[in-house]
Amino acid sequence: MSCWRSCQLWIPQMDTNELLERYSAGERDFRGVDLQQINLSEVNLTGVIFRRVNLADANLSLAVLQEVNLNQ
Repeated sequence: MSCWRSCQLWIPQMDTNELLERYSAGERDFRGVDLQQINLSEVNLTGVIFRRVNLADANLSLAVLQEVNLNQ
């Protein structure tokens, strides 16, 4: 079993409004955030860092994902 499933690496789940508020304030590093089932459809996420982020069942349709870092 990988650590992805078994380790408690994520901070509490962040909702769409909180993520967008923080992004608008200039934050780009969302490392370790639980974004499971978040709706980011049609959202501009240029330059975000989503390292070790849980994006299970997230809606990213038509989201702008230029220069997004998804490395683990």
